[in-house]
Amino acid sequence: MQFRFPEVQISASDEKSERALVTLDSVAFGYGKSTSTSKSTRLFSDVSLQVRVQAKVALMGRNGAGKSSLLRLLMQEDNFSPQRGSVVVDAARGGDHFVAYFSQNQLQTLEDHLDKTCATFLLEKLNEDWESGAAQRAAVSNSASVSSSSSSRGAKSKSPTLLDARKRLGQFGLCGKLALQKIASLSGGQRTRLLFVVAVRRDPKLLILDEPTNSLDLQTTAALGEGLRKYTGAVLVVSHNQNFLASFCNEAWFLDDGKIRAEPFVNIESGGDADADEEEALRQDWFQALFEGYRKKLCGTAAAAGAAVVRKNQSGAK
Repeated sequence: MQFRFPEVQISASDEKSERALVTLDSVAFGYGKSTSTSKSTRLFSDVSLQVRVQAKVALMGRNGAGKSSLLRLLMQEDNFSPQRGSVVVDAARGGDHFVAYFSQNQLQTLEDHLDKTCATFLLEKLNEDWESGAAQRAAVSNSASVSSSSSSRGAKSKSPTLLDARKRLGQFGLCGKLALQKIASLSGGQRTRLLFVVAVRRDPKLLILDEPTNSLDLQTTAALGEGLRKYTGAVLVVSHNQNFLASFCNEAWFLDDGKIRAEPFVNIESGGDADADEEEALRQDWFQALFEGYRKKLCGTAAAAGAAVVRKNQSGAK
């Protein structure tokens, strides 16, 4: 079992400067508008954060805090724009396909394709990309009046083949006969792997993942975590799976009471002298401790709220 994500080329200057891929500047977001009869719902405000090159960020918070909304805000989806502040995506060096998004409802997108095989479904997507790229090249060629030899080279670029699709599927464990099975016959985990292949087919620089392990068993979840650890791009992920997050995350964002606090991993324990294995062990220990501390805080807050309700009820009974 494996998840082999495409390698992202990071320049030495970008890596050294930790270039920001996405920047949130004093962002506020919520739903609705305040009127004489109702109030708007503010999920978070005054958020100023950055997703940097090669960051692996876990976004954590209680249910309903606004985690998925923040991801959709970063994706700049329709109807998701800041009420205040700005979200800037630096796609200058990433092209049109800078970000790949995997939502917790992603499996539903396969419902209209159940009679297709994994390979033919992926090949359709690859051909759509190729045709779009060919049209763009033709438009550039015509507007710039480039030489006929250059136009000829663009026209001769080969369209994707079934073999190309199967190679990509194999990188996510959909090998052999599995690649030729109809989507209807796949398990939830296998469908999730197929959707990952589709999501990263255009070599994104940033993966935004919303509960990606919901349909995965323990073995596949571990393989996904290992694949994301080796992935050379950046990741922003929402998940309740502590071990999964600990396997690759080097930063945590805590969404609580309308604010977001960032906690990056800084290895001060080894003084910078640890080898790669020691560094990895320290990072995992750091995240496990961070997660446990936050979980206990949430439990304590919930217990306090519950006790307040009990006291209120008892007071009313008297």
